[in-house]
Amino acid sequence: MNITSIEVIRPGVAAVGVLPGEKIELTYGDTLKVNVSFDYRGLAMETVLEGAIGKLHAFPTEWLEVLLKSGTTIDI
Repeated sequence: MNITSIEVIRPGVAAVGVLPGEKIELTYGDTLKVNVSFDYRGLAMETVLEGAIGKLHAFPTEWLEVLLKSGTTIDI
C-alpha cells in the first residue's frame, strides 16, 4: 500500500498538506485525511481497511503504541 497524500483539515482554516513520514500534531476537531493506493490482482472481494494513530517506540525494539484506530469496509 502506498500513501498518495496526507492533509490536516482544521475548522475555520484551510487544509494543510503534509509529507508522508512528517510528524503531525492534531487537536480536538481536526480531521486527518490520508489517501492510499495499492495493487490487487485477484477476485473481487470485500475487506476492511484499517488505520491507526500512535506513538512509535524504538527501544528496545521498534513497536507502535496505538492511541486511536479505526477501519472501514471497502470493495476491491
